[in-house]
Amino acid sequence: MEWRVYRIRFEQPINYDLVCKFDFTALNPRDQKDQDFLFLLSKEGLSKNAREDFYEKVQSVNRYVIGRLILSEPVLTVLRRELKRMAEGVKVDVSDVEQIVRAEVLKREVVEGEEADAALSKVNKFYRKSNPRRSKKPQEAVSLKPPQEESVTDRLLREAQNEEKIQQTDPTDKQ
Repeated sequence: MEWRVYRIRFEQPINYDLVCKFDFTALNPRDQKDQDFLFLLSKEGLSKNAREDFYEKVQSVNRYVIGRLILSEPVLTVLRRELKRMAEGVKVDVSDVEQIVRAEVLKREVVEGEEADAALSKVNKFYRKSNPRRSKKPQEAVSLKPPQEESVTDRLLREAQNEEKIQQTDPTDKQ
């Protein structure tokens, strides 16, 4: 009674991706996840293309993509900042934080392998889309890090650092 829902890719050769699988006899009608599975099979779900939406969600929100986002420059910068705040006077480099996260925090399978490479390309594609000016430049060799661009977090960090410098030079300024 295990049901499997596939997404067919019309390419040469025709291929398919597993969208989800579930045991029909173990479904709980009160569980939202089980209701989502059943919606994929319903008439309304088929007409609203729910299978494709569910597949995109599964492909976007998984451990590989989250692992790559954790290893992205903006997140590593925030981690570095928080470490510096927690242990004042200690110099921490983004590359040191990345090495620790890669080697000791994340599982090896999350940062290495086919799925990890696919997640890396998805995250890199996201960063290229989020800054269209960078995508016009010719692409260099693919690196393990997403393109370095100033995110909202980086901009806020830079502004906060500038404000700290101003306050250090003029102690009477309260803003």
